[in-house]
Amino acid sequence: MRGNLAVPYILFLSFFTVFTFNNGFCLKKEFDFMGIKLGMTGPEISNSIAKSETLKIDDTRYLGKINEAIPYTMKIDSHPYIQNIYIQFYKGKSFLIILLLNQKYFDFYNLTEKLEDKYGIPLQKTSKTVKWENGTDNVRLVLESPATIKVFDTVIMKKLQTEISQKNYLMTNNSILQYEKNLILDEL
Repeated sequence: MRGNLAVPYILFLSFFTVFTFNNGFCLKKEFDFMGIKLGMTGPEISNSIAKSETLKIDDTRYLGKINEAIPYTMKIDSHPYIQNIYIQFYKGKSFLIILLLNQKYFDFYNLTEKLEDKYGIPLQKTSKTVKWENGTDNVRLVLESPATIKVFDTVIMKKLQTEISQKNYLMTNNSILQYEKNLILDEL
């Protein structure tokens, strides 16, 4: 009798798992906002912005393109609906896009509905955040209350966190060594 119940249960569980991970909790499509996507270069994004009548690159504030290996940020303006768009680059490719929408015109509830229609059922949904994830592409889309949309490459984000942690560790060790060296020099 148990064998007869186990087979339908296993089939149902297998179908549910495949259906959920293929259709339910991942991004239905690639994030694209006015031609701006992850993985684009700075010039590609600049060309997309040049084609837009509503977006412009904000050159009033320098946000740090020192060299290609170090992350830098491009700031884009559009008034009055978009407060700012920030695009962060690593090794010449965009890996983080942040859209700060004007909350006078956009609310969390309507943004959630629109993003669900476009990207599917979210992985996580609370009163303050909604998250979608595409595990195959390592992309996460997050809507934060009141009206902020973030999309980023999780692999690059983790890599940067590791690099920053290692640099902080080395700086701390060097500071401790320098401090101890100064203590010994002061004793001479």
